[in-house]
Amino acid sequence: MRPGEKHGSRSGGESGQVLLTGIIMMLILLLGILLIFDVHNVIRAKYKVETAHQAAALAGAEWQKESLNLIGEINLIKACETMLEADENWPAFAPDPELDKDEQRQQELASRIAILTEMQTRISFLGPLVGFAAAQQAAKQNGLNPGGVSLDQYNPRNKPLQDYVDLLDENRRYLDVETVNNFKWRDPYRNMVQSIVDQMVAVFPNARVAGNPIVEPAGLAKEDLYAEILLHRAEIQAGDPPTQSSWLGEIYPFVKDRTDADYEGKWWNIDYAMSDFPNESEIFTLGVQYSTGQYDYTVSNLIQNLLPNQTVYRPDELPSLRFCLFDNFWYPDYYRKNYSSYDDDHYSWWYEAGVLRKPVKQQYIYEGPAAYAEGSVVLDMVSRYDYDSSGGNGVRQMAFDQRFVHLDRKSDDDGNNLFRRRIGTRRISTASGENTTDYRPGAIAKVLGELEGAQPPIAVPVILPVFDNTTLLPTYMPLPYGFGVLRTANSVLDRFLNWLSRQGSLFDYTDSPPLGSETYLRALQYLTDGPGFRYYGWNPSWDADSFDRSYRSRADQLFDNRSFVYSQSNADGAGWLQEPQIFTVFTSAERGVREVTDYLNGGIANRFFRSPDSREYIVVDSTGHIVTNDEQDPTVLYSTGGYPGGPGGPGFEGVQNKPDTQPGPPRI
Repeated sequence: MRPGEKHGSRSGGESGQVLLTGIIMMLILLLGILLIFDVHNVIRAKYKVETAHQAAALAGAEWQKESLNLIGEINLIKACETMLEADENWPAFAPDPELDKDEQRQQELASRIAILTEMQTRISFLGPLVGFAAAQQAAKQNGLNPGGVSLDQYNPRNKPLQDYVDLLDENRRYLDVETVNNFKWRDPYRNMVQSIVDQMVAVFPNARVAGNPIVEPAGLAKEDLYAEILLHRAEIQAGDPPTQSSWLGEIYPFVKDRTDADYEGKWWNIDYAMSDFPNESEIFTLGVQYSTGQYDYTVSNLIQNLLPNQTVYRPDELPSLRFCLFDNFWYPDYYRKNYSSYDDDHYSWWYEAGVLRKPVKQQYIYEGPAAYAEGSVVLDMVSRYDYDSSGGNGVRQMAFDQRFVHLDRKSDDDGNNLFRRRIGTRRISTASGENTTDYRPGAIAKVLGELEGAQPPIAVPVILPVFDNTTLLPTYMPLPYGFGVLRTANSVLDRFLNWLSRQGSLFDYTDSPPLGSETYLRALQYLTDGPGFRYYGWNPSWDADSFDRSYRSRADQLFDNRSFVYSQSNADGAGWLQEPQIFTVFTSAERGVREVTDYLNGGIANRFFRSPDSREYIVVDSTGHIVTNDEQDPTVLYSTGGYPGGPGGPGFEGVQNKPDTQPGPPRI
């Protein structure tokens, strides 16, 4: 064969290889472009959802502010104008001819006050709904279209509000209240809600409706608590001592540092006071009530001095005045009196720098209304990549998926799978435990106001027009007390909690639990059993100091030694939370390194490895304490991705030992 032919044949083969390589690279590049396109869409949607949430919450809070100020203005009118003898601003009045002149005057004034009270009631019903309609428009204008990618009739986001409209038509909670302060509220209120639903709902509101009680301990309202109790119960029955799963879930506060005395009598408090019909809008509720105010000569003389050219009525010439007041739910003292955990779990976090760097200003220390908005947008994904949460970074992916994203697989008319991502809330069902998450993905805005001298508005019980601002609240701050996102379903757990609120004992109850809720009752009965259940998680008799002294120098013996674990034959043993925690190193270079920095306590901690080549280790901190399942590893900088030596320090953002220390809005 001629050299030219041989050379030409080789050149053709190399050309084919280049072509194949080029095709593969183009395919990889195309897949990368598609993935980048999806990532861009998800990031863009995330910002869009957050912006829409904030705009909607602020719009709702603005109307709460305006409604409160209008009510306050009318209170001032009641306090002044109705006490003046000038009648030209009032409708004609036909007094009862059988009454004398003074009695006729009081009757006329009473009718004026009733008209003003009805006006306040109308505002308290319809003002917040205007705010809710404004919230929808704000969300839509910021790109949060109802139904996500399409406005189809199956949009699940609309159903909760349609259910609410149906309740207004059918439920005795509403039908039994025909008028509030002479205002026939149901038709205008119901029609306004229906109008908002018909325009398609983009964000959920917060609401004070039936089924949203204040529950203490709060975990009683979580489905996960009962599932965890039953799981641990099954593990305990399977062996003694059992092979146990984590006790760090919802069950944790029910076990840690608890004794049998904590479970004697009625150890729960389920308060439906906030679920009573509030005689005002249940959506973006203002929190108002009506009472009788006293008009005496001091007030009379004050008004006369302010209005020297007018004739002011004497106190004995006036009927009782009905002022519009702040209801109980504005006052921290109300919660403090009724809920033992209020200060620790709520007040200190809201107001005393539990989350913020500085305490909230004194004039803004009140509960009261808030406007919450949460929604989502649904994206059709270009790529068809399905995240696998079963291994690798599955835990991290599941946490991300729970907070921000819900994966939908739907089929088109041809049966092809459509992969969709829901960015925002996963609240796609009205059922309390179905397709929902405890993570709060929306935004909260609060009304701000103050009296002279930097006093909170509630320093005077009568509502006055002193609300001049609104502000978004940091997302890490806890929800306002008694807060509930609108849902109208009555799940089995809801029915059980309603039943439990009327009982004084888990064993000697007055009537049987609702059908289907017996499992919840059994779970709580298991929980009250210290030696037979709770001590497997946390044993109050465990002597941790003695254990530390015995094993701090030979902690490597604890990997396979189970003699110290609680069981029915070892009543003084350690519960799961008190057992030494077994950690895993992140890099090969750390394997076998015993002395490491103790970032939490200072000094040097010791890692005891299972074997020289093992990645598993137990930590004895610089104080000689063996780190347990209830504690974090003091030798790891969590903020740097879980490996030592990186920038920053312990805690979030690498500089703090608290969950968050953001300064928050300057106004509060």
